[in-house]
Amino acid sequence: MDYSFNDNPIEDDILNDFVNSIDVHPFDEKNNLPKFPINNDMSSKEYLSFLCNKDLLRRLKGKLNNNYKQRLDYELNVIDKMGYNDYFLIVWDFINYSRKNDILVGPGRGSACGSLVAYCLGITEIDPIRFNLYFERFLNPERISMPDIDTDFPDDKRDDVIKYVQNVFGEDHVSTITAFNTFQFKSALIDVSKAYNLSNDKIKYLQEFVSNVGYENAQEEFKNRNEDLYLKIIQISHRLESLPKFISTHAAGVILSNKPLTDIIALCPGTGNIYQSSLEQQDLESLGLLKMDFLSISNLTMIKRIMDKIGYTINDLRNIPLNDKKTFDMLSNGDTLGIFQLESRGITNVIMKMKINSILDIVSILALYRPGPMKNIDEFILRKHGKKFSYLHPNLEPILKETYGIIVYQEQIMKIAQVFAGYNLAQADILRRAISKKKVDILKSMEEDFISKSFNNGYDKNLSKKIYDLIYEFADYGFNKAHSVGYTMVAYTMAYLKVHYFNVFMSIMMNNALGSAKDLKRYINYAKSHGLETLKPNVNISTNNFEYDKNMLFMPLTSIKTIGPIQAKKIVEERNNNGYYKDYYDFIKRIKPSKPELEALIFSGALDLFGLKKSYMMDNSTQNLLDVKEDKYDEYDISYLREQELKCLNFNLAYDIFKGTESIVKKYNVVNISNLKINQEANLLILFDDIKIIKTKNTNEEMALGSISDGKNELRFVIFTKNYKELNNKIIKSKLYVINGRLEYDKNKNNATFIINKILFEQN
Repeated sequence: MDYSFNDNPIEDDILNDFVNSIDVHPFDEKNNLPKFPINNDMSSKEYLSFLCNKDLLRRLKGKLNNNYKQRLDYELNVIDKMGYNDYFLIVWDFINYSRKNDILVGPGRGSACGSLVAYCLGITEIDPIRFNLYFERFLNPERISMPDIDTDFPDDKRDDVIKYVQNVFGEDHVSTITAFNTFQFKSALIDVSKAYNLSNDKIKYLQEFVSNVGYENAQEEFKNRNEDLYLKIIQISHRLESLPKFISTHAAGVILSNKPLTDIIALCPGTGNIYQSSLEQQDLESLGLLKMDFLSISNLTMIKRIMDKIGYTINDLRNIPLNDKKTFDMLSNGDTLGIFQLESRGITNVIMKMKINSILDIVSILALYRPGPMKNIDEFILRKHGKKFSYLHPNLEPILKETYGIIVYQEQIMKIAQVFAGYNLAQADILRRAISKKKVDILKSMEEDFISKSFNNGYDKNLSKKIYDLIYEFADYGFNKAHSVGYTMVAYTMAYLKVHYFNVFMSIMMNNALGSAKDLKRYINYAKSHGLETLKPNVNISTNNFEYDKNMLFMPLTSIKTIGPIQAKKIVEERNNNGYYKDYYDFIKRIKPSKPELEALIFSGALDLFGLKKSYMMDNSTQNLLDVKEDKYDEYDISYLREQELKCLNFNLAYDIFKGTESIVKKYNVVNISNLKINQEANLLILFDDIKIIKTKNTNEEMALGSISDGKNELRFVIFTKNYKELNNKIIKSKLYVINGRLEYDKNKNNATFIINKILFEQN
């Protein structure tokens, strides 16, 4: 064997001889699933059955139902035959540990939500029989594969659960997974340019040029110009694209083994006192190693913090009614800010059109709101609101009734195949998979088999062909209903908590936004529009988090620049231990802030409670203030106070630039961004939040895009080249403008953009 790189053979015969002398034997053992430690005489099969039957009674509140019992026995039998009893016990154990230690676990995600065993064990909170979910979509006895249960945890608790798994099975039986990050063309271009010592200006030029004209055109242009260095750089960058760049860690995956991993793979030190594999996910799975995904999502962290504030337990969360009218009304009104999966402008518009009134409406929206199936959304909504439609056959009605005759879910495809062709659900899932992957070589035989079996079941051949064509058409669009139900439960829970505990919800959401002035300002305006006022920081009230009292929120001390967690903690602890700060001098004497810290506290408004002018406090920070008369001081002018507040908080709160603009709004007939309609021409009173200047690909002329804000809502904007020539010298971020333009909707990008035509008013 001869080894070469970039078509240059390696001429070292010794290396070739060495490589060819290596004799590699693959592992014979393909199942390295660890055994679950049971502290009694039961086998894993018996213990799993015992737990499931006991917990099924709990789930059914002591009233055993034959449908549930038959389904449970079937699933347990399949799990046992496939050899996965220990797998389910392992997952049950670390989820059980989590709940005992007050760690919130997600309601379930993916096809695992179709398992009654998972529901009985508390691995999921989704009743698969209630939602018509199928076990075979998760674990197919006719297509042997490793089970895959992904579990969600709050992002601040995930590592605790992994540590528990390490303790149970041993540190050398558990590892994280290596992932290889690859070069992208843009990053490769920067790295290669730096290797050739290009200046930052030249790198920026090269990036913009290639971005505007494309790689092929740039290559041709540099050849024509004889700019060999630029040509060489982009060609090398192009060849580097998709090659491994550096090693990282798989975001969620953890490997478990029944024997020390060092007997199977090479390990290296990972983060957080856990080993990391030297192989990628696919290689590990080919060795029969069990991968489990421990996912961390911030939405669960938020739910848990709200629960702690309002005194909710896990059982309280489980007992939230799934038909709450207030929750549905809030969502149908487009009030989706902060709700998992539902807060984008596009999906919010769909929710408002649909006027949801059931949990299944949310399930269907999450399944439909994707690039392919989106084309069915309008028809789906029309049918929901009364448009007449028919079924190809009456036997389709029970399957497609909940989605108004439109195939939305993969589970519906499986059921159709079962009803018409007589497939069992395992066979139906194989059919669904094959059709969705468009394996042309087997599709014809599958079609013939489907039609033949449907005919044998008493269905007309022409009808059977139409049914098969219907499955074929929607196989690409069908979404895993089990996954959609799991996500819906998270979204619905957040919506329920928001509408019933709004002040708590907003305080937690705003805490999460600390560090992002843009998000924080948006949330503050939103809270205000719902009657919840955000007040400036206050050294006698504020802490490290947003604190709420009735319909007021107080900014945290840590939201002030230069006031970090340590100094904020000192202010709070001193107040808790020795009482409120009596006056300005008392505060300085007890805290002894540095000059930058004091300046930030003054201009943020945190010391306004003492009733002194900011100019007075700035000039008398080291004196006994009783000896100095405040009336000798003139307060700073409003523009300076606004500027300093902006510097301290990253946005204006007490000195909001939009305050006192009522006359401008009236004069120019200004419209709020929230009231804009698609294709509406309007005047807006705005600030430019973000401005990006780009050049057009064809004419190389400048245009502008970015975001604007009216103090409450944000919107994307574009200024095309013709108008930008007139406006480019006028646009400044810190000034108010009244602009004229039109709101347009881009279906391909699924967003709305305001096309700015002219400026009608500019703040002095």
